[in-house]
Amino acid sequence: MSNGFYSPIPDDHGSTGGIICANTDDTQRIVGERQLALLRELAAKTSDARTFDQACTSSIQCLQTNLYDLPFAMIYLLDSDQQQIVLAGTSGIDRSHAAVPETVDLHSDSAWSLAEVLKTHKAILISDLGFYDSLPTGAWDRSPHQAIVVPIAPHGGTGKAGVLVIGLNPFRLLNDEYQGFIDLVAAQITSSVATATAYEEERHRAEALAELDRAKTTFFSNVSHEFCTPFS
Repeated sequence: MSNGFYSPIPDDHGSTGGIICANTDDTQRIVGERQLALLRELAAKTSDARTFDQACTSSIQCLQTNLYDLPFAMIYLLDSDQQQIVLAGTSGIDRSHAAVPETVDLHSDSAWSLAEVLKTHKAILISDLGFYDSLPTGAWDRSPHQAIVVPIAPHGGTGKAGVLVIGLNPFRLLNDEYQGFIDLVAAQITSSVATATAYEEERHRAEALAELDRAKTTFFSNVSHEFCTPFS
């Protein structure tokens, strides 16, 4: 978005001999503001996630607020058996869309290269989305023609591995600034999943200890009963 301002230039006779046109381009400012708004919302709404479902649901809700830079997105997480990755949420695209597999086997390939990204821990740019028809347009009137698939790596020894698929703004190049924004989005989701993992592991430990305490209580109660029962 640009604004133009015009000022007349007088000539030697006092008439207008020309104009000065000063243009200011607000595009970068507007893009930066909406990206910063999303990152702030992600940090605020996902930091207190206590379960994987909460982490993914909150992340998806935040991604849906910026369909300009992220026309559509999909989050996949590795299952407990580490044999496949499972869809955890979508933004800007319906789960029933042909481009959204519910699960992907790690020993097979997919159009989104999910298994490769998970294995190499490196982002992959899908430069041609022509293999899918009728992809959503997000906030635009044209579907993305490129997508990027970035890894969600376990954070600090905790968290679940996964991938984030993002359809790119069809009117922007994937430059360093755009890539940096996407990396920050993925990092915040990674942190949220790691936090949820820590809480779930702590809850499971607490439940296991509680079950052990119940078992010990039952055992000692039975032993006490045996000692208190006279022999016949």
